[in-house]
Amino acid sequence: MRTAKKIKTLVLPVLLLTATLPAGARQVVDARLVERGRIAPPASLACDRNQLTSYNGRVARYQRDETATVIAIATDWDTNESASISHPAPDRAQNHFLLNGKDFPANGWQSIETDTGELRAGVRAIVWVCSDGKTQPVIDWRPQ
Repeated sequence: MRTAKKIKTLVLPVLLLTATLPAGARQVVDARLVERGRIAPPASLACDRNQLTSYNGRVARYQRDETATVIAIATDWDTNESASISHPAPDRAQNHFLLNGKDFPANGWQSIETDTGELRAGVRAIVWVCSDGKTQPVIDWRPQ
Protein backbone atom coordinates (compact mmCIF):
# COMPACT_ATOMS: atom_id res chain seq x y z
CA MET A 1 0.00 0.00 0.00
CA ARG A 2 2.85 2.43 0.80
CA THR A 3 4.48 1.75 -2.56
CA ALA A 4 1.24 2.63 -4.37
CA LYS A 5 1.01 5.87 -2.40
CA LYS A 6 4.61 6.78 -3.30
CA ILE A 7 3.96 6.10 -6.98
CA LYS A 8 0.85 8.31 -6.91
CA THR A 9 2.86 11.05 -5.15
CA LEU A 10 5.54 10.97 -7.86
CA VAL A 11 3.38 10.43 -10.93
CA LEU A 12 0.52 12.81 -10.19
CA PRO A 13 2.60 16.05 -10.46
CA VAL A 14 4.07 14.85 -13.78
CA LEU A 15 0.61 14.03 -15.14
CA LEU A 16 -0.79 17.36 -13.96
CA LEU A 17 2.11 19.26 -15.51
CA THR A 18 1.69 17.46 -18.82
CA ALA A 19 -2.11 17.86 -18.80
CA THR A 20 -1.90 21.63 -18.29
CA LEU A 21 0.18 22.22 -21.42
CA PRO A 22 -1.71 23.36 -24.52
CA ALA A 23 -2.71 20.47 -26.79
CA GLY A 24 -0.11 21.27 -29.45
CA ALA A 25 2.64 21.54 -26.87
CA ARG A 26 2.11 18.33 -24.95
CA GLN A 27 5.31 16.37 -24.76
CA VAL A 28 6.31 13.40 -22.71
CA VAL A 29 7.88 14.86 -19.59
CA ASP A 30 10.72 12.78 -18.20
CA ALA A 31 10.09 12.30 -14.46
CA ARG A 32 13.80 12.89 -13.79
CA LEU A 33 13.43 16.44 -15.14
CA VAL A 34 10.52 17.37 -12.88
CA GLU A 35 11.40 19.18 -9.69
CA ARG A 36 8.52 20.24 -7.42
CA GLY A 37 6.04 20.39 -10.29
CA ARG A 38 8.38 22.26 -12.64
CA ILE A 39 10.84 21.17 -15.28
CA ALA A 40 14.24 21.07 -13.62
CA PRO A 41 17.09 23.09 -15.14
CA PRO A 42 20.16 21.39 -16.59
CA ALA A 43 22.56 20.32 -13.84
CA SER A 44 25.42 22.00 -15.70
CA LEU A 45 23.81 25.45 -15.54
CA ALA A 46 25.73 27.63 -13.07
CA CYS A 47 22.94 29.90 -11.86
CA ASP A 48 21.14 30.24 -8.55
CA ARG A 49 17.72 28.63 -9.09
CA ASN A 50 16.05 31.73 -7.60
CA GLN A 51 17.44 33.79 -10.50
CA LEU A 52 16.49 31.33 -13.24
CA THR A 53 13.54 31.23 -15.61
CA SER A 54 12.75 29.22 -18.71
CA TYR A 55 10.89 29.88 -21.94
CA ASN A 56 9.39 26.71 -23.40
CA GLY A 57 7.79 26.77 -26.82
CA ARG A 58 8.10 27.04 -30.59
CA VAL A 59 11.07 28.89 -32.01
CA ALA A 60 9.63 31.96 -33.76
CA ARG A 61 12.93 33.54 -34.80
CA TYR A 62 16.48 32.26 -34.97
CA GLN A 63 19.68 33.89 -36.09
CA ARG A 64 23.15 32.46 -35.66
CA ASP A 65 26.41 33.90 -36.95
CA GLU A 66 30.06 33.64 -35.98
CA THR A 67 29.76 35.63 -32.74
CA ALA A 68 26.16 35.41 -31.53
CA THR A 69 22.91 33.46 -31.49
CA VAL A 70 19.55 35.22 -31.14
CA ILE A 71 16.34 33.31 -30.49
CA ALA A 72 12.70 34.26 -29.99
CA ILE A 73 10.22 31.81 -28.50
CA ALA A 74 6.43 31.77 -28.89
CA THR A 75 5.88 30.17 -25.49
CA ASP A 76 3.34 27.58 -24.49
CA TRP A 77 1.87 30.27 -22.21
CA ASP A 78 1.09 32.65 -25.12
CA THR A 79 3.96 35.06 -24.53
CA ASN A 80 6.82 36.02 -26.80
CA GLU A 81 10.28 35.93 -25.26
CA SER A 82 13.77 36.37 -26.64
CA ALA A 83 17.36 35.79 -25.64
CA SER A 84 20.79 36.27 -27.13
CA ILE A 85 24.05 34.44 -26.57
CA SER A 86 27.51 35.80 -27.35
CA HIS A 87 30.13 33.29 -28.41
CA PRO A 88 33.64 34.24 -29.55
CA ALA A 89 33.78 31.73 -32.39
CA PRO A 90 31.30 29.64 -34.40
CA ASP A 91 32.53 26.40 -32.86
CA ARG A 92 31.80 27.73 -29.37
CA ALA A 93 28.07 28.23 -29.97
CA GLN A 94 27.29 24.63 -29.07
CA ASN A 95 28.75 25.22 -25.58
CA HIS A 96 25.49 27.04 -24.85
CA PHE A 97 23.23 24.40 -26.41
CA LEU A 98 21.69 21.11 -25.36
CA LEU A 99 19.80 18.66 -27.55
CA ASN A 100 16.84 17.00 -25.82
CA GLY A 101 18.37 17.68 -22.41
CA LYS A 102 21.79 16.23 -23.24
CA ASP A 103 25.12 17.71 -24.34
CA PHE A 104 24.94 19.12 -27.85
CA PRO A 105 26.70 16.62 -30.15
CA ALA A 106 29.00 17.58 -33.02
CA ASN A 107 26.31 16.51 -35.51
CA GLY A 108 23.53 18.26 -33.56
CA TRP A 109 23.26 21.01 -36.17
CA GLN A 110 21.67 18.49 -38.55
CA SER A 111 18.82 18.03 -36.07
CA ILE A 112 17.93 21.72 -35.89
CA GLU A 113 19.16 23.36 -39.10
CA THR A 114 18.59 22.74 -42.79
CA ASP A 115 21.64 24.87 -43.61
CA THR A 116 24.02 26.94 -41.48
CA GLY A 117 21.89 29.48 -39.64
CA GLU A 118 18.61 28.21 -41.18
CA LEU A 119 16.35 26.58 -38.59
CA ARG A 120 14.17 23.59 -39.51
CA ALA A 121 10.40 24.21 -39.42
CA GLY A 122 8.59 23.39 -36.20
CA VAL A 123 11.62 23.26 -33.90
CA ARG A 124 10.85 23.77 -30.23
CA ALA A 125 13.24 24.78 -27.47
CA ILE A 126 13.55 25.51 -23.79
CA VAL A 127 15.63 28.63 -23.18
CA TRP A 128 17.08 28.88 -19.68
CA VAL A 129 17.77 32.50 -18.70
CA CYS A 130 19.64 33.60 -15.58
CA SER A 131 19.11 37.10 -14.19
CA ASP A 132 22.50 37.25 -12.43
CA GLY A 133 23.99 39.44 -15.17
CA LYS A 134 26.88 37.08 -15.92
CA THR A 135 25.50 33.66 -16.87
CA GLN A 136 24.54 33.39 -20.53
CA PRO A 137 21.33 31.64 -21.56
CA VAL A 138 21.31 27.95 -22.44
CA ILE A 139 19.13 26.67 -25.28
CA ASP A 140 17.83 23.12 -25.00
CA TRP A 141 16.74 22.28 -28.56
CA ARG A 142 13.70 19.99 -28.90
CA PRO A 143 13.37 19.14 -32.60
CA GLN A 144 10.26 17.22 -33.57
